Amino acid sequence: MKIFPAFRAGRHTQLLAVLLAVGACSAAHASTSFSFPNLNGVLYSAGEPIGPYAGSLGGAAVTIFCDDFNDNVPVPTTYNVDVTAANATDLSLTRFGSANYNTAYAAGTTLYEQIAWMFTQMVSPGESQANQIAIQEAVWHMTSSTPSAVSTVSLAKTGANLTYLQWITAAQSDYNKTVSGFTTPNFSNWMILTDVANASTKTVGTGNQELLAYYTTSGPPTNNSVSSTPEPGTSTMLAGGIALVFLGTRRRSLNGAGKSTEVRD
Repeated sequence: MKIFPAFRAGRHTQLLAVLLAVGACSAAHASTSFSFPNLNGVLYSAGEPIGPYAGSLGGAAVTIFCDDFNDNVPVPTTYNVDVTAANATDLSLTRFGSANYNTAYAAGTTLYEQIAWMFTQMVSPGESQANQIAIQEAVWHMTSSTPSAVSTVSLAKTGANLTYLQWITAAQSDYNKTVSGFTTPNFSNWMILTDVANASTKTVGTGNQELLAYYTTSGPPTNNSVSSTPEPGTSTMLAGGIALVFLGTRRRSLNGAGKSTEVRD
């Protein structure tokens, strides 16, 4: 299934202008309108929507991913976001640029690049749904102030699928390398979308959830590895017995006349 929308010249001029501005300035920031219309077509497991999700950034369709387990967002919704490249040197407007809710893991560029690396694997051609679930769960464990609240339904891994712990280990080890069997991301194509309400306050529960968006005119990430056979260290993880953890996106029940769904990621 094709994950990313096709990007054609003209149709996405506004979004491209925003992203070019992001890449052109040293602060790597731009602010624009973001819309999260619905949860149609997302992958669910145990009743939870885990993404990727569909959104609109600056009026153009983008595929989005959630890196923020503890905060909420009503769906549908529209709000202004600061747009920051995942590999930017200035991450001051992001949630985890200077401190991570989960102090057991890195913050700043290292964290965002590890997350972008995992999301790149999530949408690589042929990736299994079990691995997509494990990747989302890995991201939420890495950024949650309450990691014990992240569901662990998928601790029973099957076949060659990795567990969430194995994905975290792989990301920490390989995010800044070219590794056979994994897709090497271009971090400048990954954008962090942070509610402008979080520009000065990074505490849990302030503003809408943070998301990542992938953009490139050439389509989804591709695996440029010379072989599909993982390196020895990765092969060990693939054969290991750590269990798949299932993600804990929280979807609250439809409420009110507008049937607004609140997603807690």
